[in-house]
Amino acid sequence: MELHIVHESPDGEHLVVGVFMKVGMTNAALFQAFQNLPWTVNDEHAPRGALINVSNLLPRKTSYFQYRGSLTTPPCTEGVEWYVMRHPVELADAQIAAFQRLPYINPNNRPLQPINGRVIYLRDP
Repeated sequence: MELHIVHESPDGEHLVVGVFMKVGMTNAALFQAFQNLPWTVNDEHAPRGALINVSNLLPRKTSYFQYRGSLTTPPCTEGVEWYVMRHPVELADAQIAAFQRLPYINPNNRPLQPINGRVIYLRDP
């Protein structure tokens, strides 16, 4: 799985942080969110006091790939700055299964796109 943290500036510029996820321990940062997954398209669950600290979704090792691309959902807006974390975070089997059971969301991946001459940088702070 991959998590996308999407930011939009007031002037409409987009930046996305991608985080790969692998099978492992329960992801505490996403525990409450996965306990309240919406089962229909317009269903919203907003448990009182539920907050996700986005920094807890990132891996400890901060190496990342950087490139210019597009959004992965329509209208697939171009000119998006991507930062894809090199190292994955863990997500429990049960959390992955809960996501996979959502009837309206799977499959939800965009087909692999060609590189089209873009440069991909590896940043290793």
